Amino acid sequence: MALACLFAGCDACSGKRSTSEGRGLASDATTRSVLATQSSACPACAARNGCLDPSLQGGVCELTEGQVPVAVGGILDGGSSPLDPAPPNAGYTANCLRTLHDLFASGCANSLSLTPCLCGDDPAAAGPCLEGLVPPAGPMVPDYANSFHTASGKKIQENFTVQTFGAGQANALVQCLVAFNCLCCLGLEGGGC
Repeated sequence: MALACLFAGCDACSGKRSTSEGRGLASDATTRSVLATQSSACPACAARNGCLDPSLQGGVCELTEGQVPVAVGGILDGGSSPLDPAPPNAGYTANCLRTLHDLFASGCANSLSLTPCLCGDDPAAAGPCLEGLVPPAGPMVPDYANSFHTASGKKIQENFTVQTFGAGQANALVQCLVAFNCLCCLGLEGGGC
């Protein structure tokens, strides 16, 4: 399961930062520049462990092609269509960069699991959220709904690390960073950085 906890929780990871709605991400941002804002050692750790290399199942936002579909009405306000991306629609590359930035800014992955990013901090809500029985309440829902074209936790989970979606690429990159102990990328002490 893509959202399963990658490792045991981290007691030092409880500090949360809020995601930015259009703030804090430069218009000329790249995957490496977003990683470097976390730690100067983060891009090297990511590269050394293949997290940025598509031939090793890694990847970068800049290789995530395509436009985020634009629709009338948003799924989070009761409609059945995707959220409209902010004009101009810069596509999945921009969606990936925004998601990667927001994953770090929110601190939701600091427990070394991405489940709180989708379902929120209540462990009892994770199961029903991932089964699609309750709406997801995590800080990344707007980014995920935009990229995956749904606000259903179950449907988002089905494509959670599919790298053809902007948010899927960002999630896959963060999971790789955690798997290879690049904890400096999450702003945490220790690790392989």
